[in-house]
Amino acid sequence: VAVLLGRARELCLERPPGPRDAARLAAFAHAHDVHSLGPASGDACLAGFAGAQAVAPHKLEPPPPPGLLREVFRALERSFGAGRVAFGRCLHGFQVDLLLSQSGDADTGARASMAIEVDGPRRFYHGSRDLTGLCRLKESALRSEFGGLVRVGFWEWPPEAAQQDAFLRARLEACGFPAEAARTRGS
Repeated sequence: VAVLLGRARELCLERPPGPRDAARLAAFAHAHDVHSLGPASGDACLAGFAGAQAVAPHKLEPPPPPGLLREVFRALERSFGAGRVAFGRCLHGFQVDLLLSQSGDADTGARASMAIEVDGPRRFYHGSRDLTGLCRLKESALRSEFGGLVRVGFWEWPPEAAQQDAFLRARLEACGFPAEAARTRGS
């Protein structure tokens, strides 16, 4: 595998791959380096494939299901108020699904926000609940930028609004997002 990765790096220097292919190669190399050399080596492999070439600001990973994304957005607005939830921004070639800010402005700094990923079936290997390599790479980038990440899988999303609110509050509290940031139900 190491020989193949070395040859892939050489070919990338001869003819740079597109952003999607570079991300796929980097995800594979990242997984290999972490498995064989340990977690500290994971980020060093990205430069070998991406080089100095900037990745275009478009989504590399499969999009979340739009209906589920809308439901999660509405549930967050019910619990935390309008203006605190925003559709994500591009970050290292990936787009964050949703951002929830601790203050009243969704455009605050990264450490004052929590990234929320809404995962549909295309983000998992067929027949499993294991994230694809590209989604694991995105998760690593989001965790390093925001310090935490909340994942909402399509199979675990509750049907009722009250259950959705409780589900999201529990997930956010488990990731260290302050419980007092949620507004009370009547306000």
